Amino acid sequence: MELYVNASDNIRAVGKAFDAWKDGFPSSVALIGEKGSGKSTLSNLLTDEIFKEQKIVNIEIKQSTWKIEQILSLFGSAFEIKDVNRPEHIVNALNAMEERIVVNLEGLQKLYLRNINGFDALDALWLIISETKGKVFWITTCSRYAWEFLNKVEGVETHFTHIFFTDALSDDHIQSVIMNRHDKSVYRLNFEADESTRKSRNYKKRLNDPKAVQEYLKEIYFERLADITEGNTSVATILWLRSIKKVERRTITISPFQPVNIETLEILKPETLFTLAAIVLHDTLKVAELCRVLNLTLAQSRVLLTRLKSRGILIEEESGYYLNQLVYRQVLRLLKRRNIIH
Repeated sequence: MELYVNASDNIRAVGKAFDAWKDGFPSSVALIGEKGSGKSTLSNLLTDEIFKEQKIVNIEIKQSTWKIEQILSLFGSAFEIKDVNRPEHIVNALNAMEERIVVNLEGLQKLYLRNINGFDALDALWLIISETKGKVFWITTCSRYAWEFLNKVEGVETHFTHIFFTDALSDDHIQSVIMNRHDKSVYRLNFEADESTRKSRNYKKRLNDPKAVQEYLKEIYFERLADITEGNTSVATILWLRSIKKVERRTITISPFQPVNIETLEILKPETLFTLAAIVLHDTLKVAELCRVLNLTLAQSRVLLTRLKSRGILIEEESGYYLNQLVYRQVLRLLKRRNIIH
């Protein structure tokens, strides 16, 4: 718990919403944040802290599930309901339960496809949530950019009584996340200076005090880390681990922070940028799904995705293609500068 900085406020707030639901007030919660900002971690903490005496059904959406038959099949399996053909079958079964339950639904951003016919699963979900709030305390997670898009086209926020954000960590919080974890070890940190820092007056005037030098280098490192990660805990942690140069005699040497520069990867063509934006909005996409989103042929879609994969920007798994966390923040900044996402 102590390793997850700034979770306590959200835990208390969700706890209040849960108490209201137990008292008969229909409540539902959405946890919003960028990929890697701690939504799943917060869900796990809520299970341990708030829902430990309540029956919980965990549903993780691992791949695009935008057709109505897909979500009905998913819910039928999760709730052990047979012969599910309509959303009303789910509603009736949940409302007929003797006990009230918590449903933890992770991955709202995978329940749609940015296509005129790509919202059937979400429409079914809204019906199920609205008709079962008395028996079910719904808590969902969604990526920030999908949430903002869905808010514009579907008014997604109207389906939840409580909305909380997990990606608003300050610079100090990012440092605390890293250092809280490091302090559990027995290793000393040694920060190295890059060439520009070694030439600076602030660095030179501290050379007679090794402790002051380390404090200065630590401050510079975390300032740069916070600037590039912008409150994303997962990205910060990955970049921190990649900064470890060597471990020797209980000392960990931290090399100067060097973010990846995607501007040099020749990915600035419009079709490539729109492909990246589609990945951000959906979290994961397969070749055929990108075809529908961008109105491409299968060949065009495959070429775009495999090219980005070959350059280390996308990673491919069975669930589809998704953004490499090492370049996640840089891709977002690029897309925002081009006004492709907001």
